[in-house]
Amino acid sequence: MYSRTIFTGTLLIFISACHAESATFVPLPIIQALTAGEQFFGGNKHWTAVNENQQHFLKQYNPHRRSLSHFNDTELQAWVSYNADELNDIASQKGFSITFEPFAPNEFGILSILDVVLTWLEKGTENSVRSKIDATHEQIFKAVRLEKGVTVYYPHNSLHRFPIVRVESNGPDTVYMTIANEQLEGFALAEKIKELKQTMAPQPKLEADAELIFPVVNLDQKVDIGWLLGMHQYVGGDKFTITQAKQQTKLKLDESGAHVESAVMIAIECTSCGFEPEPIVIDKPFYIWIERAGCQSPILYGYIDTDCWEQLGTAGE
Repeated sequence: MYSRTIFTGTLLIFISACHAESATFVPLPIIQALTAGEQFFGGNKHWTAVNENQQHFLKQYNPHRRSLSHFNDTELQAWVSYNADELNDIASQKGFSITFEPFAPNEFGILSILDVVLTWLEKGTENSVRSKIDATHEQIFKAVRLEKGVTVYYPHNSLHRFPIVRVESNGPDTVYMTIANEQLEGFALAEKIKELKQTMAPQPKLEADAELIFPVVNLDQKVDIGWLLGMHQYVGGDKFTITQAKQQTKLKLDESGAHVESAVMIAIECTSCGFEPEPIVIDKPFYIWIERAGCQSPILYGYIDTDCWEQLGTAGE
């Protein structure tokens, strides 16, 4: 049987939308940034959380760092620097507009970028979809029609009444779509998708060789990951704390395939040490001694007061 599935909703696997407010959750570049930071300051994956979101992330997503090996160096990269401008320039060159604030002397930053491109088994054709604005008005949107590599799943769970569509690509990636029944974001969005995946197992009703029409998507949004601020860990008595956290995610979905880009910026401050320490200033009388290697007695023992300091001038009133 050859079916025709039309999506006038939005991509749940990537984005959830309602009233033109899309949301994305892309944890992999966050994990990559944390991993790169740990390698830089000699830390480990054991961070201390200061809020519930951090606790949830560390429990549910921090273990996913083993998934980073499934991406090549062009798909998932990280840069570490003491220079905020240097990292901002790299992000700009890659097409992102988020920026670091200037770093403190004991602060450094990590820029992590995910860039994944996939192509459909067969290029789609132009089409259109209509979506209701209200009871009497509709909007017409540019859309794509796919006729190859589409499989439709009918969930076991009656709580989700829409079919789930699987679209194969020419590479290792697979796209799933289903109409959203509620607006979600962040961890709630991820949990919803986990539930939907469970409805597809073990033996869902499915229909192969289906046809799909979905809207063309061009998303570019700045994602609030400020919940990462304050997360920290100790290394050798030094405390490393996340002081800046920003993310920007892009998704393009058209007749050729999908393109996911997500940049994460994380700044980390060492509050009990300095990577560029302030100089020790001797501005009071001081002791001095000079030693020769192998000699039992110092060459000089001294107490040096201001009577022999070379004067530049006088300050103050």
